[in-house]
This record gives sequence, structure tokens and C-alpha cells, in this order.
Amino acid sequence: PQHVVFVKRFSADTRHHMHPHHCTAIAYTLSGTWKYDDTEIPEGTLAYEPYKSTHTPMTSDGNVAEVLVILTAINKDGRFLELHGEDGESFELNLEVFKLMDSMSPEEFLDFQRAQAGAGGSAD
Repeated sequence: PQHVVFVKRFSADTRHHMHPHHCTAIAYTLSGTWKYDDTEIPEGTLAYEPYKSTHTPMTSDGNVAEVLVILTAINKDGRFLELHGEDGESFELNLEVFKLMDSMSPEEFLDFQRAQAGAGGSAD
């Protein structure tokens, strides 16, 4: 199977794009508190996100969070997540996109995030 491992940092009071999973995910909260819709996931909590699940991760009430995420592709097509913007646009986070992001400098990555924000990506 194909895997992607990364640390996601959530700023305070951030709502990310709704996304369906084309993979399974394990998310371990290293610090802070974040949530899926109405389910809070505090520090030290392990969340399992099954294949085909859909949710909107966010922080609220001034909380920030740092989360270790492990994605495992179900199919050999390298699909992981599909971000849906409020404008109806979607952006596929597949293995090739993760490889591209891994090769970027911090400045290039910020530019990439800004460019994707209008196409269903998250600018945070």
C-alpha cells in the first residue's frame, strides 16, 4: 500500500474544507484540540478515519492543534483526499501532489497553498 505521513498544524478558529477519504487515515493529536464537525479530538487522542468517510476538520474557541496524520491508500491509483471548496470546486490530494509538496521550500509551499485555496484547497 501507499502511505503518506505528515504533521498538520491547525491555527486558532480554522475551518478546513470538507473532504471525502479515498484512503484510511489515522490522526493522533500531539497537542491542542481540534474537531470533526461536532466531535472534539484533544491532545493524546487517536482518531481513525475510514475509507469513504467525509468530514470537515476545524478548530474553535481559540484552540490550536498539531496532529500526526498517516494516510493509507486503498487502491493503487494513489488517491488519498478530495478537498471540496465552498465554491463547488474540488482539489485532489493524490500521491503525486504530496510528492510535489515534499520537494518544495517553505516559501514555495506557501505559494502553492495560496494558489490551491481558490481551487478547493486550504490556505492554512
